[in-house]
Amino acid sequence: MRMTIALPILLLLPASVSAQIAPKSEPAGTEAPITVRIEPVVSGTYELERAREDIRDGRKSGTLSRKQARALKRE
Repeated sequence: MRMTIALPILLLLPASVSAQIAPKSEPAGTEAPITVRIEPVVSGTYELERAREDIRDGRKSGTLSRKQARALKRE
């Protein structure tokens, strides 16, 4: 009894597995490639370093007082 049930199941198993897998198909429409242009952005750390250098140079040359330099650093 078991063989009469098991044999058809084993024979149908490969057919049912292949039916589950969809065949590969070509894409419906070929779209034009998208071009993305990334603009170079000045980083915040570069600006911060530049501001610190300007403050340091101002203190060395005497154009900035100590209070002015501290106020600029806080900004």
